[in-house]
Amino acid sequence: MRQFFYRHRESLAVFGLGLLIVTALNLMMLTYHYEAWTNPKVGFWTAFMNRFEVSGFDPFTYIVVSKWRPLYALARHPLLAAMVAPLSWLNVWLKDVTGINCAIFIVAAVWGAVSLCSWMLMYRIMRRVIALKAAESLLLTAFFFSFSHVMLTMFTPDHMTLTLMLLLLTVYLAGRAAVSDSVMPLWQPLLLSLLATGVTTTNFVKVYIADFMTLWKRRSRRAIVTRSLAYLLPLGFMAMAYVYQLNTTQEEETRNIQNVIDTRSKRDSVFAETIQKSLESTKAVHEQQIIHIEGVTNTEYHIDRLPSLTENIFGEGFILHGQYTLKDANRHRPALVRYTSWR
Repeated sequence: MRQFFYRHRESLAVFGLGLLIVTALNLMMLTYHYEAWTNPKVGFWTAFMNRFEVSGFDPFTYIVVSKWRPLYALARHPLLAAMVAPLSWLNVWLKDVTGINCAIFIVAAVWGAVSLCSWMLMYRIMRRVIALKAAESLLLTAFFFSFSHVMLTMFTPDHMTLTLMLLLLTVYLAGRAAVSDSVMPLWQPLLLSLLATGVTTTNFVKVYIADFMTLWKRRSRRAIVTRSLAYLLPLGFMAMAYVYQLNTTQEEETRNIQNVIDTRSKRDSVFAETIQKSLESTKAVHEQQIIHIEGVTNTEYHIDRLPSLTENIFGEGFILHGQYTLKDANRHRPALVRYTSWR
């Protein structure tokens, strides 16, 4: 045992620091509306949506774990609801045992473990792929996770937490293969593309590019064509899963929502008026989109793109705004927020 700790003392030290950071952040998140979310007096949707506000993130995972529903946009997250389903089953059992909704604890544990994996993968990329010294690798890892929206993924219940880990794993495996002048075993990029695309559709392209770069380094055109064709397997599985869910769980969810709206609208005129205003607002936003494709959002033509890119993406992505800190553009902040100080 002593020999094991001595041999892996560097990795254990980095792991310990990451564990401390991830635990502290997730404990902070657990105190955020603790009573309202563990003992909700209203439905789970109302309990979480009315209180959760973290710029760029949503509480869908909390809601799905509390009571399983296919809330994720199927075109953007084709397998995410199915991936989260076992956590919802666990919550049902824990709720019977403890008497409270344990969704926030389950998400904190699982998402925290995933974030810790991301922390270690980032360190190993620095250490084993780029071949930096231990101190430099740790400094750059801490620097990466200090960026505002990277740090937020370490404790918010968002799919980006899973995406970050899967893409860092892709970079690590592809980088190790490139360093050793080899390629990833075919099963690795295919499995990664399946899991990463299941979380977010666009991840497929990122995994493919990483695999393509290792093949290109070896100048193997035949291998590129063969492996490209192999990617049809996860794509085919994803297409079948999409069609199946569209005709089963998604159709049922749509029908249930419409039934609830119709029933309540008949006995609550204020609610009916609110729903009508919401539909009109959604239609107005949809008409302002440049691209009218399911799963593609935030393409409004009236937003000035350059300031938004500067302040909201390259700005807030690294450092949170002093004004409207963590406020959501759909609720309490304007679409464009500028920094008030250069520091």
